[in-house]
Amino acid sequence: MEPDLQAVTVAFWMKMALDKKDHKYIFSYAVEEDGVFLDNALTVKVDSYNEFMFMVNEQKITTTSSVRDEEWHHYAFRWSWEHWTFHVDGSQSASGSEVSKGRPIPGGGTIVLGQDQ
Repeated sequence: MEPDLQAVTVAFWMKMALDKKDHKYIFSYAVEEDGVFLDNALTVKVDSYNEFMFMVNEQKITTTSSVRDEEWHHYAFRWSWEHWTFHVDGSQSASGSEVSKGRPIPGGGTIVLGQDQ
């Protein structure tokens, strides 16, 4: 049995394409918990408007944070039991406390980069 995640950070460099395609998946973590498969235990993606979206334990976080200049930028999403933050190039772009509060992300799952589970 793997330990549960009480806090996690997903950080990456990305050059955003300005196309209007469907969602672009950056990071996806799925796990089975008590016989139930959580394919959005932790997901980082960009919607068709190039705005970032996150999922923690199947709960969605939507932001209006986007970068539309087709240059390289550093992004970091951090979640803990109490709070989440999203940074772009070292500056906080969004934050909140309403998602999966007090519930850890189950451990022992599978990480997929660049596509959904």
